[in-house]
Amino acid sequence: MAANGALALAASGCGGSVTIDAAPSTSSVVSAGALDPDLALGEAHTCARKAEGTVFCWGFNMSGQLGDGTTIDKALPTPVVGLSDALRIAAAGGHTCAIRRTGSVVCWGDNSYGELGDGTTTKRLVPVAVMGLDGPAQIAISAGHACARMADGTLSCWGANDFGQLGDGTVARKPTPTPVPGLSGVVEIELGSQHSCARLADGTIACWGGNGDGKLGLGTAGGSFSSPQAVPGVTMAAQLALSGSHTCVRTVAGAVWCWGSNDDGRLGDGTTVERHAPTPVVGLTDAVAIAVGRYHTCALKAGGTGSCWGGNMYAQLGDGTTVSRSSPVPVLGLTAVALAVGNVHSCARKSDGTLLCWGANDHGQLGDGSTADRATPTAVLNF
Repeated sequence: MAANGALALAASGCGGSVTIDAAPSTSSVVSAGALDPDLALGEAHTCARKAEGTVFCWGFNMSGQLGDGTTIDKALPTPVVGLSDALRIAAAGGHTCAIRRTGSVVCWGDNSYGELGDGTTTKRLVPVAVMGLDGPAQIAISAGHACARMADGTLSCWGANDFGQLGDGTVARKPTPTPVPGLSGVVEIELGSQHSCARLADGTIACWGGNGDGKLGLGTAGGSFSSPQAVPGVTMAAQLALSGSHTCVRTVAGAVWCWGSNDDGRLGDGTTVERHAPTPVVGLTDAVAIAVGRYHTCALKAGGTGSCWGGNMYAQLGDGTTVSRSSPVPVLGLTAVALAVGNVHSCARKSDGTLLCWGANDHGQLGDGSTADRATPTAVLNF
């Protein structure tokens, strides 16, 4: 985080999750997920945190996910009401959350499934406290549910549970945090809209919830699991990233493996064949971070360049075209220290704190003051 107040970033995507950690990263090259969680992308909105703890959001606001007390879309950054001490932020679907410096968690926006954790299903236009949750080490949210990782490596989850994605052995929705039994040693939690995955201290991962498209990585497709299941063959995981239909893992060595739906080539294996077990992304050996959206996947490489693959109908891959790609292609002109993705838009942070976004902009989610889609990285205005 720059001392001059330049924004730091993280990412999310519709149907996927963003992770927010209670302590900042010391990594020199950081990204989506737990490593740089100060920019968060939801379905069609974007939020960023300033160094002093204020939060600004822009884009789609139908459910109040911008936190400005209205439901009016904004094409430029707009301050979140009453939030001046945010430590980390997250966005997914139609809602947004923040960990405050006090250790409490607040959320706002859509609450159809109890995903705000305030004990109701009432949407909120300004931040409200998550009940009974204090001092989590990490928060991850999806379009319908949320989970918190505590300092002792245990989890609590809340919100939608139709597919068992809360991991509590039931399919009953929970409007407040509920423990995930039988799971310990968790060092990272990530969410899709219907499933959840945890990375454990030994480098293995466990997933649970809906298994449509084989996104749990168990070698089969279909059905659901309401308690954690070990994913075979993964032993050196360094980061997770989930969307509503696919799952990816970055290994300690810098390789990326993905599984689940492969429509538009979002798994990056050079095909569009659905995969039910981890499958390597073609030609990617030096990834330092990964992020997934609804239709596309991106990676930040060791030198600071970005590569993306998958659906490109709104130019979210940043390669200057709208052609979908089944293997990684470079993001044009990008050298960054962070890369983030939303539903069908993407953002990055340069080393000087500048924010760049590209892809769909129908609700102003790129923050350039317009609603025109952008095929290459474009500066966010008014920071």
